[in-house]
Amino acid sequence: MKRMKTLWKTSPVEMAAPRRPRGLSLQAIVVAIFGLMLVVLQLAIGVTETVRQLDGIKSDAVYRATAGLDLLAAIPTENRNDRDAKAVLGIIRSLSDIYTRNHPGESISVETVTAAGDQPPGDTVVWGDNDLRILRAFAIDDGAASVTGFFEARIDLAADYARWYNDIRDRAQLAAFIVLSVLMLAVLLMRVTVVSPLERLSGLTRRLASGELVEVPEPADRAREICDLSEALVVFRNNLVQKDAL
Repeated sequence: MKRMKTLWKTSPVEMAAPRRPRGLSLQAIVVAIFGLMLVVLQLAIGVTETVRQLDGIKSDAVYRATAGLDLLAAIPTENRNDRDAKAVLGIIRSLSDIYTRNHPGESISVETVTAAGDQPPGDTVVWGDNDLRILRAFAIDDGAASVTGFFEARIDLAADYARWYNDIRDRAQLAAFIVLSVLMLAVLLMRVTVVSPLERLSGLTRRLASGELVEVPEPADRAREICDLSEALVVFRNNLVQKDAL
């Protein structure tokens, strides 16, 4: 029994140090939430602006295409009883060529069909990858002969889409710069107003818990919670002083 008692004294059981749980700091959590809110806001603004700009490009393209079609479609009506159908068709083809030469990125072609049923009904709008096409039927009848067909107005949108893509890229770069700048400012403010005071109070708390009677500074003009924590540490330190005096 004595031997066992001696062994117990010479070989004490070492207690493992308590393991501190891993977790995110307050600064990381606040900055992450703030950054997520900014990203969502910038995405909402960016999507709204890009959709509005794309609608403007398409509306302008439809307006330009229909303006040219209205110009040529009025000719058969005005010259219906003055010239024969083939002469009117020649005038229309000449004007369509002039219109195409004077409007870069736009073209109007004239196609004839053998039967009226081959004509597309009304205006047919076809959106391509980089262009817009609108088909409109026409009929020329001089009483002796009849010519039917359709106009095809084409608007090249490659340059417009390229500018739109460039605007999206520039807007994304600007949004990223704004988000990063605001996050850096938020980190700096959090560091000065919250994190640094909490780190100092945490260090003072550990020293007081170890029995060291350190001086606790008076609460500064910080956040209310930090001031409350500082006041609590002052009370804790004063209680320790009173306990040692007893």
